Amino acid sequence: MKPPRLAKGLLAGVVATAPMTVAMELGRRAGLLRRLPPEAITDRLLDSAGTTMANREQRQSVAVLVHLATGAALGAIYAALPRPNRLTHRIGLGASYGLGVYTLNYAGLAPKLRLMPPPSQDRPGRQITTLAAHLVFGATLGWLLGFGPND
Repeated sequence: MKPPRLAKGLLAGVVATAPMTVAMELGRRAGLLRRLPPEAITDRLLDSAGTTMANREQRQSVAVLVHLATGAALGAIYAALPRPNRLTHRIGLGASYGLGVYTLNYAGLAPKLRLMPPPSQDRPGRQITTLAAHLVFGATLGWLLGFGPND
């Protein structure tokens, strides 16, 4: 993979994290979840690491940084995938990627690491919101990386 493609993926991942976060925030405001999942996961990680960071503002800042870094890494991975020529197919591929990321994280890693309950034991509103947010993330990634030649 060429470095410019990797750099585009990193940047696209950061940018795609913004509308994803908006989707989560809309779910929170609609009462589907109390806290954004990145904040809850970061809190659990900090607590399990024995971090004494008590300031809520500091914890939220760490959560934002972790979420953006995760988005950047996932964007770089997505950029390494072969992409179809048509933009509409790239958006669909991106949405499928977002679904895969959701499944791997929320149905796999997060429950195994005891960071979040498995979807079958979680509040439905949080799972619906989180799934929708990951579809938004992936579709945005596909759209952002869908311009220009298939390098």
